[in-house]
Amino acid sequence: MNDDHTNWILDSVTRWLRDPAESLPCPPDLDPTRLGDILEKNRLLQFFQTLRVDYPANLKWERFQDRLSLAYQRSLIQGLQQLQSGRYLMDCLLKGGIKSLAVRGPFLAEDVYGDSAARLSSDIDILVPYGDRRRAWQCCQKAGYRSLEWACPLWPVDKHRIHWRIQREGDPVVCELHWAVEPVYGVMTLDYEALLRNPSPSSLFLLLCLHAGEHVADVHKVQDAGMITAESAMREGMLFRWLDVALFLRKYGAQIDWEWIDRHVRDRRIGESLVLCMNGVRDWFGMSLPETADLLLPAWLDSASRQRSKGWRRRLELWWERRRAGHAMGLETPFADVLYFLVPHASFFAPSHGISLIMRRVGHGLQAFSVLSKELLSYACFAMITSARHFWRTKIAESGGHS
Repeated sequence: MNDDHTNWILDSVTRWLRDPAESLPCPPDLDPTRLGDILEKNRLLQFFQTLRVDYPANLKWERFQDRLSLAYQRSLIQGLQQLQSGRYLMDCLLKGGIKSLAVRGPFLAEDVYGDSAARLSSDIDILVPYGDRRRAWQCCQKAGYRSLEWACPLWPVDKHRIHWRIQREGDPVVCELHWAVEPVYGVMTLDYEALLRNPSPSSLFLLLCLHAGEHVADVHKVQDAGMITAESAMREGMLFRWLDVALFLRKYGAQIDWEWIDRHVRDRRIGESLVLCMNGVRDWFGMSLPETADLLLPAWLDSASRQRSKGWRRRLELWWERRRAGHAMGLETPFADVLYFLVPHASFFAPSHGISLIMRRVGHGLQAFSVLSKELLSYACFAMITSARHFWRTKIAESGGHS
């Protein structure tokens, strides 16, 4: 990637964060086509349309500005559709007595960017309590939603999932009904029910950093934040995740309870995600971190650097995802969830030690066997049902459409 493009994008965002009203000069030697491709990959075309930039006056740059404008208009329409769909779904859940919370996507953009069109999102995430997930699905069915994965997502091992992808008939917006970040027995799971009861800036910030850090760490397959640079993040299209964190900090930084954050980081050993996000905000955008967070960062960095690599486990997960990607049924499986049991992260059992550590390993091993057994049984049942349906369809076709 051209360092001039990287540096100009980072410098523009940094200066905008300091003063949104500042007019930003654009060097004439930049390639507008290349710049547009970088911004589009990082979902920042719409955001740059909202900045006050002095672009060079020639045909190529005029086309670039048209590209920004068109992307913004499309994002505006899509963002409004997503907001409307998300609020409709939340109203349906509320009528069914289920409390929900919209996170990320256009809701985050409307809150911290001040403009729901400033950043495009592929879908919307709605959180529901884990214990209410089945009632939530029933409410969605009554409201005309269908599952994009299983025909009936409740069967047979829904408790090992973290979300359902659903869509309403005639609505182009895809919703994800979430009740966890990672499998409910995984180390990364947050207490969503507590989050729904009290969606404080602290809990929302932890959720935002966890989501961003996990995405980037998976892309780069690294053990610590030091191996991720602004260039590599931008090359993989991940820069917008740090901008989300930066804008959240700018608006809510003074309201975040850093002692509460620190307790969760230490108890769950999720320092890697926090370090990735905080380092990016500080080093790439030049933002000053809150004093308490700045003091805690070295301890989180040390915790993250001592965690065991999960590279080969992630390779198994990617292999499985590639295998199922072309499946005609769009079948989802908790196979990756099972790997979290069979090959747990080194921090999975923290802060246990001694006999309690052994007992947790045994307990999780037994649960992993149970999950895998249920999964194999479900696939056997699914295969038999599919085969029987195919057999009868063939028979009907051979008999001229008469059963």
